[in-house]
Amino acid sequence: DGDDAYVNDLEQPAFDCLPELRELKEDLLQVKGFEHVMMSGSGTSIFCIGEADDMDGFLADFGSREGINVFPTEFISREDGEGVWFEKEWTDVDPYA
Repeated sequence: DGDDAYVNDLEQPAFDCLPELRELKEDLLQVKGFEHVMMSGSGTSIFCIGEADDMDGFLADFGSREGINVFPTEFISREDGEGVWFEKEWTDVDPYA
């Protein structure tokens, strides 16, 4: 399951200061499709790993909440053997150009 790999020691102090952060996390944990929900850093954001089964419903609910911004994202990956994500070597770049 891997839940022990998703730990942020600052969650509890942030939740103590702002109980609405805990409520938000608990609401997000109820969304079917999210495998993990946690706060990043000291509370600048709460993120979810997975995809909501009902994305339209999720966006309608959470996207309309006061003070909450929803940014759906996805991981970028490449096939084995594809090489690097950039073309130029740093030694080929003229910093003064």
